[in-house]
Amino acid sequence: PEPLEERSGEAPEEAPEAVENALEEGQRAEEAAADLVLQRLQTVEASVRGAEAAARPLGRRGGLPEKEMKDAALSAQALAKAAESELAETSSLLDQVGEGLEAGAESAQGQGRSLAPTALPQLRLRWSRLHGRIERVALMVGAVLESVAWSAKCDLERQRQGVAKALRGVMGSKDMTGSELFAHIAGGSELATQSLADFLETLVQDEKVDKLIEQAAGEAGKITEERFFKLLELFCVCTKATVLSADVAITSPVLRRLEEDELVEALTGIVRDPCARIRRVRCRALRDGAIGWVTIAGDLGTVYLEPCVAPEGLGAAEPRTSADRDSHAVGQAEDP
Repeated sequence: PEPLEERSGEAPEEAPEAVENALEEGQRAEEAAADLVLQRLQTVEASVRGAEAAARPLGRRGGLPEKEMKDAALSAQALAKAAESELAETSSLLDQVGEGLEAGAESAQGQGRSLAPTALPQLRLRWSRLHGRIERVALMVGAVLESVAWSAKCDLERQRQGVAKALRGVMGSKDMTGSELFAHIAGGSELATQSLADFLETLVQDEKVDKLIEQAAGEAGKITEERFFKLLELFCVCTKATVLSADVAITSPVLRRLEEDELVEALTGIVRDPCARIRRVRCRALRDGAIGWVTIAGDLGTVYLEPCVAPEGLGAAEPRTSADRDSHAVGQAEDP
């Protein structure tokens, strides 16, 4: 037999029953945590169902009125964001459970044992599916809100185009520049919104024009000459390739070709070629700043220019000098 003093220095072996009990207790704790994750996922699923229900009308054929569409989209968006937040919290808890189970499995393997299978893979799969459902709602809502915003912008732009045509008509009939028309309406360096509204009352039959005027004035509540010029802007797109001419007569020299889908800014009212009797407008090409005359529509009805939404921003190659903006309108403006 070994000497007593040597045996006393050895670490005592842990009883097999104690090891087994510790492992089982650890697994029960992790299973309880997994049950908590399951409960949280069930709560998230209820939130996701609510978001999906709110978004369901957005996918119906025929659609809803614009305001109802926007309200439904915003409601679904709020519910989806709440569900996403809940799911993120559950993700952290799920990670903690996974780490605990991995640590327990390593401990059991060190003792030559293995833990019973857990529901962790199923919980992770369920989490992933919920995440996918939330993403689908978010994509649908985002597309709808973008469409509504674009529609509102186009509606406002159509109103602005109507105002621009009306004001250009006055400029043409009275042979005024933009600055002269501004001074005529404002009577000073700034134009009051009510003064512009009163001036447009007989020119534009649109109940929503007040909203356009308020937007032009901004927080200051007054319209500066620069902002007034923005109201006068009228952009068009070339629906078919045509030419930019040096003068109002269609027989004048060609400056360059305008390609299909190219954008131009109208600088005057629309006038008729005195010889060909076709409608023409003086424009600036946004691509290179070239200025000349363009035919609106041919004598056989072919349309070359149509009004379009104003571009978001203009680059350095698209000059916008006060002299250009203040060009005289030539002749009486007409509708395209």
